[in-house]
Amino acid sequence: MRRRTLVSGMLAVTMLAACDAQEGGVGSDGGDPGGGGASDGGASDGGGAAAAPVQQAVAVTYGPLELQASVVSVVRSGEHLVLTLDVTADDPDEDLRFGPVDALSHGSSSDNVDAREYDALRLLDLSGDRCAVVAMDTEGRSVVTEPAARWRDRDQPEGTERVQLVYGDLGTDEVTVLIPKGGLLAPVPVTDDDVPDARAEEPLDLGAVASAPVNPLIAFSTDLTSTTRTESTPDSTIVSLGADVLFDSSSAELTADSQGVIEEAAQTLSEHEPGPVRVVGHTDSVDEDAFNQDLSERRAQAVADILGTLIDGADYPTEVSGKGETEPIADNDTDEGRTLNRRVELSIDTPVVTQGTVTRELPETEGPVATGEQGVSVGDPTPVEVRAPSARLVQDHLVVHLEITRLDEAVDNAIGITDFSGGVAMPDGVVRIKSNAGIAVMDGPVATLPAMHHVGDEESAIRALTDLRTNSRFDGGATRVDELIYPACLTVGETITIQLAPSGWRLTDIPVER
Repeated sequence: MRRRTLVSGMLAVTMLAACDAQEGGVGSDGGDPGGGGASDGGASDGGGAAAAPVQQAVAVTYGPLELQASVVSVVRSGEHLVLTLDVTADDPDEDLRFGPVDALSHGSSSDNVDAREYDALRLLDLSGDRCAVVAMDTEGRSVVTEPAARWRDRDQPEGTERVQLVYGDLGTDEVTVLIPKGGLLAPVPVTDDDVPDARAEEPLDLGAVASAPVNPLIAFSTDLTSTTRTESTPDSTIVSLGADVLFDSSSAELTADSQGVIEEAAQTLSEHEPGPVRVVGHTDSVDEDAFNQDLSERRAQAVADILGTLIDGADYPTEVSGKGETEPIADNDTDEGRTLNRRVELSIDTPVVTQGTVTRELPETEGPVATGEQGVSVGDPTPVEVRAPSARLVQDHLVVHLEITRLDEAVDNAIGITDFSGGVAMPDGVVRIKSNAGIAVMDGPVATLPAMHHVGDEESAIRALTDLRTNSRFDGGATRVDELIYPACLTVGETITIQLAPSGWRLTDIPVER
């Protein structure tokens, strides 16, 4: 087993550079993606010959169709990367109104924040824990090419269209391509060749790019048995302890359950180099300002007193304060929000030097339980079978292969498998019901969600490295594939367990290929 870097609790963490990288780039064979011609799709710094086909493809299910998305090339052009895909329909006469590229777009956009198309089709640098999303112009539209005309009217292989998409430069010699409802293609080389012929009415306009975000991956975990949350970077950690576990209502007297919670927090802090530890109390807004301020200070001091018996005060001196109700992290108008706001935060700004391990039994779950190979049947009135026959490691990231099969005979129906359970708390901006972001890898009660990233700056929405539009067209009898990418450096044994958090279906004994 590898050492886990995610501590018990809810975690939003930029991936730790201290994790040991593991080999494991995985490629896929199949399909001739088509050749490249002279470039009319954008300039290249290199000015060399057209890029040769990469010979990688995945199958994508859309309604009754099976599409093949084939990588032609990833080309470095100035400050950007240009991904060229050829998309082919297995039966082009079957229910395609606008062509294969349009079908791929319908399954590749989450449609919940902005006008960005193809936001689920991403380029990844998994060794550096970074993600590039499709670039946008000044009007907030994706910078992509559109096919020249309906594919039926063009002189090219039957049922095939081409799309080109612009991304920020990840600065690597190869990338991983994540295609929704298909999976990962890796490693895909990045070349300095000319951008292939776009086969479009207008060439790709790199000058239209207003933003091309490249952002770090984020890890997010929640302890399903407590309200502890932890947020970390390589150089800092914030452990947020739920006040409802530590104290009775309106009290600063620690409860019997508080000792274990504070001990876990002390262990997390001690994994950092010595430095000051800030202990800050926070409340909700129910009582008067003065009462809340005083309560937050007394609660912070109570935690600091216990913390001082668990860590060396000379190495980790505490700085105690209270913020009352002035720094909420959630909406005080809801019970859930007030619960999150009642907290004591412990923070340290020094690098991590060691990581501990946590191993505990799985909690009970209300949903059906089976092995990943057997799968579970869920959903009413829309029945689906969910299987996870395998998982693998790709550059230290766990990738779970998920298969979802419709068990009825519905046609042109949209449904997402995460519709069938209440949602685990998510980072702001994550839409659970439209993605597979709520499917967690379980380590005892700690549920680690798929790796996530911002789509723009730190104030923007967050996307998970999963299918982002599970509620797109999904016909009866069809099987849809999703590959879920999890944060690096999880504890990964010979098998893993996944669960629709917090208490949905569970799949156990999923073998991990190495």
